[in-house]
Amino acid sequence: MLPHLKGSYEMIPEDIFAYVRRERRWAQGSLQHLRLIRSKDLHIMNRIHFLMGAMGYLSSVLWISLLVSSTAYILSLETGKTFFFLEPYFLWSAFSGNSWSPLLSPLLITGFVLLVPKALSFILVAIQSKKRPVQFSLLALSTLSETIFAILLAPILMFYHTSFIFGFLSGGKIKWNPSDEKDTAVCWKTSFSNTAFITISCIAWSSLILWYSPIFLLWMLPVFVGPILAGPIIFLTTKTGFSGWTNSLKFLTTPRIIFFDNRNRDPRKTKPSTPKWIEAAIEPPPENPRVMPTQTFL
Repeated sequence: MLPHLKGSYEMIPEDIFAYVRRERRWAQGSLQHLRLIRSKDLHIMNRIHFLMGAMGYLSSVLWISLLVSSTAYILSLETGKTFFFLEPYFLWSAFSGNSWSPLLSPLLITGFVLLVPKALSFILVAIQSKKRPVQFSLLALSTLSETIFAILLAPILMFYHTSFIFGFLSGGKIKWNPSDEKDTAVCWKTSFSNTAFITISCIAWSSLILWYSPIFLLWMLPVFVGPILAGPIIFLTTKTGFSGWTNSLKFLTTPRIIFFDNRNRDPRKTKPSTPKWIEAAIEPPPENPRVMPTQTFL
């Protein structure tokens, strides 16, 4: 965790399945931290950190609950059947009329929260690095591609995180086995078999919406596209040829990848350097949970 110890970092899981296995372990640990929120003599910031860590996974349950309830709400209006006890408070359906104005505000707010920080980061890197036109184009294309991939991946992780939560609540146990960290491609059979439930569920879900409210399906497409294409996405993202092509063009790369690529060195075979204890000699903060260490950029 010390920034002074250079050359030490965690490898990214080799594929999405390995990433999901790590997420399952982290989800269990983050939920266990909720027990500590009510501990005595704990700083408020520590409580907030525990809560934020757990919400990183609990938010998936809230998200899928919102999608299911929204679907039931629209279907109840389109079919004239009551699924809720709040029938007197039902609003008119914007998907049955010609006005989408009530939907623009939440859409704009969601886009602002998700995309503006990424856009600001892109602008900051572009200004600080003073890249040439070709490099700037690669940076812009990489940012756009990463955004699209994140939109496709987020609903897939939503399904996995939700299954984790219900698995923990039902008493399920997990094993903390180390990751293989091997550059092995995932075959078609493994990709499709391990994502079949997610894909079939989303196809049935989207077909139901298409039958009753095609306009509503347009708003749900960003959620459905990723899970429906989960098999091909996982298969293609483990192809070593694709990663080699992107690294050669410095497309979708980070300074760490470029550093080792330019020196033809494998980071997994790099021996850890001897830490320079003089540089890392920083007194740790006092072990007092009521006192937070003072931090500064100077």
